[in-house]
Amino acid sequence: ANVLNLIRLESGGTVIRAEWVSLEEIAGSALNRLREALATHKVSVNLTEAPVLIRADPVLLETLLFNLLDNAIKYTSADSRISIVARRGRDAIELLVADDGPGFPPDVNPASLFDKFQRGRPEGTQGGVGLGLAICRAIAMAHGGEIQAERIPAGGALFVVTLPQTSVAPEVPHEEAA
Repeated sequence: ANVLNLIRLESGGTVIRAEWVSLEEIAGSALNRLREALATHKVSVNLTEAPVLIRADPVLLETLLFNLLDNAIKYTSADSRISIVARRGRDAIELLVADDGPGFPPDVNPASLFDKFQRGRPEGTQGGVGLGLAICRAIAMAHGGEIQAERIPAGGALFVVTLPQTSVAPEVPHEEAA
């Protein structure tokens, strides 16, 4: 399924169904799908610097966030911290997923992690064949954005997804307390 999804994304065969979506709902959905695997991790979410609504394909954006979280789970110990942060850029939204695990091996160029069948640590018991981050890159690019991986100097990995936001979100009505 991942191979087919990647081929569709890279060939333009996947239609981006951009709509105004709640980043909070997207993050909640990805976290809920991974709730059992995340139960032993310390997860923090800070979406306060991002707009309430962003323009994106909700299914693809949730897949991107799911893949980043799934990688963080695979490559960190059970007691590690994983954080999701979103912030508003000038004409874009930045979505950051970081962990305090071992990070990338010194001989691995973080940019190469987005290549097909590339894995940060080929040895070990982590599942997968190295398509998750390639799919993330294809999703970001299909939205006109990009994704980067960085080493955290104190240890860990940081993934930064930048998604252009060129239109103004509609107003979200305030709910009144009953």
